Amino acid sequence: MTQILRALPFAAASLVLISLSSAQEIKWTNEGGNNNFSDPANWSGGNVPTGDQAGLINLSKEEKAVFNTASNQNFNGLNIGSKGRGEFWVAGGTFTATKNAARSTIVGLRKGVGIMGQLGGEVHVNHLQLGVGKGSTGVYTVRGGSLALARAKGEFSLSIGDGGKGSFEMRKGSLKMRRGVVLGNNGGVGGFTVYGSSIEEIGIGSHNKLDGSWMQNAGSVLKAVVDEGGITKIFIDDPENDGVGGDVTFEKKSVLDCDFAGPKQSGSWVLMEWEGKLLKKGLVLSPEAKKAGWSFSFEDLGVNGKVKGPDSLVIRFKAK
Repeated sequence: MTQILRALPFAAASLVLISLSSAQEIKWTNEGGNNNFSDPANWSGGNVPTGDQAGLINLSKEEKAVFNTASNQNFNGLNIGSKGRGEFWVAGGTFTATKNAARSTIVGLRKGVGIMGQLGGEVHVNHLQLGVGKGSTGVYTVRGGSLALARAKGEFSLSIGDGGKGSFEMRKGSLKMRRGVVLGNNGGVGGFTVYGSSIEEIGIGSHNKLDGSWMQNAGSVLKAVVDEGGITKIFIDDPENDGVGGDVTFEKKSVLDCDFAGPKQSGSWVLMEWEGKLLKKGLVLSPEAKKAGWSFSFEDLGVNGKVKGPDSLVIRFKAK
């Protein structure tokens, strides 16, 4: 098992919104040599960060942390890649970090590089922040299992590229969050990739009863990769169906990129649906996608039932 975990690919990611001093963090050391997140021997002072202190992971590749534990522990917070490189994978079990409602799970902060990903299991955290602060980079990849974001910072449960560079990718599994998603903020750049049709669900605002939203700023990229089964749609939820919330904003010069995971095929696919309003339509197709034969449109497919106007983003490919 250790060899399998050590073989996981390395990527970089970072996140920051809460500034914690080193005295408030328990540091990952991997001194036990087994990459096991739940082994006290792998943490400074011989303590897994289950109390009021946050965990700090600043090691990667062969020294990364891996969680694979059937545990009822609720962690206080986790920072991955702070002033350095950090890597954390959830391979199975249930990882929960919602003990302190004010603390985010931060991947890439303080000009650090961090990566967090899932091969399986369940992950429950408050708010997820990727690439926070200038010079930081943060990446989160879901290749299996479920990810639930239980709270929000303001209107957003997922912040991708807040001052830095952030990237979020769905390949399999499910994603549900309490509030919205923002791509690119405070001068940062974010990317959100939907890879194929094997994803169970992407529910923005589908966790509890608050409204979801999509905010994509200039230079940030929404990428769709279509496979032989099509693509899983992103759903922006107004959970109470009261006609308020579930809105979508594409600021001027926000980017849509499209590609295929397998053979090219002419057709059309719904990439995003929303139950609120389309507030801005500044989305542009990447030059590469346009040259390849892709196009897109905003269409009223009757999804929201209450709000007149477009409620779907439809992508199309016509073979040349």
